[in-house]
Amino acid sequence: MFAPYANAALSALQEGVQKLRGGNQAPPSIVRVGILPTLAQVLFPPALAEFRRAFATVSVDVHTGPNLELLRSLKAAEVDFVVGRLGEPSSMTGMSFEHLFREPLTIVVRAGHPILRGPITASTLASYDLLLPSAGTLIRQSADSPVGLAESSTHAAE
Repeated sequence: MFAPYANAALSALQEGVQKLRGGNQAPPSIVRVGILPTLAQVLFPPALAEFRRAFATVSVDVHTGPNLELLRSLKAAEVDFVVGRLGEPSSMTGMSFEHLFREPLTIVVRAGHPILRGPITASTLASYDLLLPSAGTLIRQSADSPVGLAESSTHAAE
């Protein structure tokens, strides 16, 4: 299930090393990676294991944090590359990026939850407490726009 994502992360790591090499030079001694905590737990370990098999002498320094913080670290050259989400267009100025995976938005409830008795609409969701991505992130905008969660729900936890 996670193999395509791990392969994408491994490709990003390998590409990062190639760019840091600058041609046929030896790989750098350390690669500093910024990654979202949610991706670091599931996606990154298999990619890191594969990377270490290919580049045994390269140390990997992993930084986790919110996407905006990681992008700031990238701009400040505190990390060499980031595995995260696309930021607001203004925060992506001067950066290049490659789409590695699509992250679906999913509503998750327990089996037998009352919300499953009928069609799930924005007004139905508004009567429940919701756990949503942080305000101001692109993924939150995706959650807000199709069903109007921000306007309809007063019970949102971030």
